[in-house]
Amino acid sequence: MAFLTLEDPNAKIKGSRDPLGMVPIWSSFARHIVTNLTTPSTSVRGFTTLILARYFTTLLIERGTIQKEEALDLFLRMEQLCAYARYVGHETEEGIRGIEKIKGRYEEGKGSVPIQANRKGMILSDQKVYGLWGLYSSPARVSGLITQGPVGIEDRTRIFIEKFYFPRLKEHLNPLMKIISKGGNINTKRGNDFFRALIGIMPEQYAPAEEDFYGKYLRDAIAVKTNSNGKREGLNSSQQNFRILLERYSDLKSPLNREEVVKIEHKSRKVDKRIADSLSRIGQLEALLAPADALFAFLLTQEEFSPKEAGGKLCNLWGKSVPHVKPSLFRELSQEIIKASSKKIATIMSNCCDALSIGDYTAVVEALIEWNTKVMEGRNAAPWVKLNKKGKIDVRYRGLNQEIPKGDDVPLLWRNSYFVNSLKSITFQLRNIK
Repeated sequence: MAFLTLEDPNAKIKGSRDPLGMVPIWSSFARHIVTNLTTPSTSVRGFTTLILARYFTTLLIERGTIQKEEALDLFLRMEQLCAYARYVGHETEEGIRGIEKIKGRYEEGKGSVPIQANRKGMILSDQKVYGLWGLYSSPARVSGLITQGPVGIEDRTRIFIEKFYFPRLKEHLNPLMKIISKGGNINTKRGNDFFRALIGIMPEQYAPAEEDFYGKYLRDAIAVKTNSNGKREGLNSSQQNFRILLERYSDLKSPLNREEVVKIEHKSRKVDKRIADSLSRIGQLEALLAPADALFAFLLTQEEFSPKEAGGKLCNLWGKSVPHVKPSLFRELSQEIIKASSKKIATIMSNCCDALSIGDYTAVVEALIEWNTKVMEGRNAAPWVKLNKKGKIDVRYRGLNQEIPKGDDVPLLWRNSYFVNSLKSITFQLRNIK
C-alpha cells in the first residue's frame, strides 16, 4: 500500500472524503514514478524547517535540557520561527503553512509575534496535524532524511546541517535554543540577531550545496529503499530519469495533464521502459477515475430521478462513449487495484469502464452507486447515494457542488496528481540557485 503520512491521523480517509476510494488506488500506481513525495509536500523550505527542527530538538534532548516527550512542542515553535523568518525576511508566502495566521499576528503585534506551542502561538487550527510534523515527516523519512520516531535525523542530514546551516547559527545558539525550548515573544522588526541569522539561511534561492542535497534526496529520491510494492530495483534512476523528462517535456509550473502524460510516455520509451509502462497504466487508470469522479458529482444532483433518466441526461451531455477508456487494457490493472482496494471494487470499476466505453450511462450510474456503497461499507459508513424502494436516486450526502465538464472537455479530463505536481514543484524551486 502506498504511504500517505505516518504522523497525520487524517491520512486515513473518512466517510466524508473520497467517496469512491480513489486515493489509495491512484497512490499505488503513482509510487512507480514518484517514490517519496506526497500531495502536500511541495516546499523545499518546508523540508529545511523540518530537518532543522528535528536537529535542534535532538540536540537539546542529548544535552538533557528537555525530555523526549517535549519534542513536539519544540518542533512546533521552530516551525513558527522559520515561517516568520521567511515571511518577514523574504516577503514570501509561497509554501508557508499557516500563512494567514502568520500575517494576522504579525500585523496585530506590529512585528511582535508569539512563539508558543499553544493556541496563542499556533499558526494552524491544528498545527501538529496540518503543519510540517503531520504532512512532511513521512516523505522526509522515506527520502532518507529523518529517522523513525518523533526525534532524530539520518547521518547524511546531520552532516549537511552541521556543514552548511550550523556555522551561521552557532553564534546565536543560546537565544535560539531558549525560544524553541521555552517559548516567548520575539520582535521581528528589531535587533534579534538569532532571528536575522535564521532569515539568512531561509532565502528563496538555493546555494549549490542545497541544490545538491535536496536534489539528491527529495527530487531524485536516491535514498528511497522500497516502492509501494516493497521492490528496490531501479527506483533511484527511474525517478531521476522521470524528473529529467518532466523538465524537458512539461510545464513545471502547471498541474499534470493528459497531454503531458502521453508526450512523456512516448519520449520515455527510449530512455526507461519502466517509466513508459507506468505512465501507460496511469493513463488507463485516469481514463476511468477522472470521468467517474465528475459523473459521481453529477449523480449527487439527481435526487428522485431514475438511473435511466440520469443516464439519458449524461448521454446528451457527453455523447455515445467516453474517450481513452479501453476495457481490455483496464483489466490489466486489476491485480494492483485489488491490492490497493478489494476484489469487489476492482470488479465494479471494470464494469463501470465497460459501460463508459459503449455509452451505457444507465449502467454507469448503477455502477457508481454500487462503487460508493462498497467503499463506504469498508469504512463502516453510510453511502452517499442509493436507490430507494421506487428505484429512484436517493442522495444522502451532497458533498461539494461541481459543474459537470462539457462534452468537448472530456478528452482532456484529468483529476489526480499522482504526486507528480509535488515533484514538479520541488524541481522548479531547486532551479533557483544563487
